[in-house]
Amino acid sequence: MTTYLAARTLLLAQPDRANAPTLPPSPEGTNAAELVRNLLSTGPGAAARFAFNEPERLRWRRDPAPRPGLAVKDMTPEQVGLLDQLLQTALSDFGLQCLTDIRREQDMRGRHEDGLGAGYFWFAAYGAPWAWRLGGHHVSLHFTYDGDDLVSAAPLMLGGELAGDNEADWAGYRCVRPREVTARALIAHLDDRLWAKAQVEETAPRGMELSEPRPSALGDTRGLRLSEADPKHRLLARNILETHLSVLKQPLAEGLIRQFDGRPDSFYLAWAGPRAP
Repeated sequence: MTTYLAARTLLLAQPDRANAPTLPPSPEGTNAAELVRNLLSTGPGAAARFAFNEPERLRWRRDPAPRPGLAVKDMTPEQVGLLDQLLQTALSDFGLQCLTDIRREQDMRGRHEDGLGAGYFWFAAYGAPWAWRLGGHHVSLHFTYDGDDLVSAAPLMLGGELAGDNEADWAGYRCVRPREVTARALIAHLDDRLWAKAQVEETAPRGMELSEPRPSALGDTRGLRLSEADPKHRLLARNILETHLSVLKQPLAEGLIRQFDGRPDSFYLAWAGPRAP
């Protein structure tokens, strides 16, 4: 698995799996599979079901356009409750608060713009080995399972309005701001040789959308391989990774940190845009 620290977000790329059309059997007790099954069998849930090899399953995007699947605004109250429980199986308390803050921020924007608001996020589920996704403006969550085991949270993004401030209505900004500060501290410490490797584009991609399971616009060999950086740079990169993964429940986040510590050659820093803010 190749991991990219790219601009203000983290891109985790890993191979696809063979398609299968059904979800796994429900074990005893309530788990993610049971919650997904109940959500799909309630109200308009059938609109959220797709084959595992559907390209949208690994599509990373942050724009406000509709996604395939079932919008939160079209869910029944029971489905909204099931989705909340499902999110609690994958996100940490901090991650849940970030998502709540982002949706509150979108409600504020929705007062003045059509197509924005807490209900404009789309849920989708995919066949076994199975997965589910929640996406909308500044949100791109993807979780893949092998049976009952959560094996991937890639691609992953929780963002916010960078034009905002620390006021309550811009709560999503508080979620993303520490990550940007840490990332800019890292590139500020790079010398010209390392910066030339890290900067892969002079401007950030418009819309910040990636449609392949790995960031194909970057490629496997573009960016700064972190094994080439000195310990000071790797420590800053580790801080970015820890900050980003803090939205996930353990032990998935811990496993990625261990991978970073043991194999920095599998991590790249790829920066799109100028060095200065």
